[in-house]
Amino acid sequence: MSPTNFGDLLPNVPMPNGAAQVKRGVADSYTNYTSGNAAGTVFPDGSGGLMQISVTPSMPCYWLTQGEMLWWSPDAIWSRGDYGLRLSPADLDGRSAQARTIAPVHASVPWRRYSGCMMWRLAANTAYTCSLTWEYSGGYNHQFSTAPVWHVLHGLLLAEGVV
Repeated sequence: MSPTNFGDLLPNVPMPNGAAQVKRGVADSYTNYTSGNAAGTVFPDGSGGLMQISVTPSMPCYWLTQGEMLWWSPDAIWSRGDYGLRLSPADLDGRSAQARTIAPVHASVPWRRYSGCMMWRLAANTAYTCSLTWEYSGGYNHQFSTAPVWHVLHGLLLAEGVV
């Protein structure tokens, strides 16, 4: 299959899609992160593993990744915690980190679900890993659930062969 420019695809035909991946939290546990946790720390899956997915495309493509999490804080003060998606190695545009997803938390507010995504442009025959990562704390405690229904990382190869 020879590559097609993204803009040359017909508007009434679906984009060619590739593999879909889902990495879920494994155990229903609650983990606390603070400003003491380093930016770029890969989140655990609740059972000793990491929240990561990998792909090696056979031709140039786009990779849509999405991370979903459930957050709360035991502290009775508003605080900000950020999480993100990181790619290794960097994509064809030199990007290796997504704009962070902000998760504001407070003890008086119930658990809330947050979602962030990033579209990466991948090269052929290169192994890539996308990780769900802790990025920032405005202080205090940030708790997240690792339950499979709330702690999820998705990946979908899109327009494989389209550059």
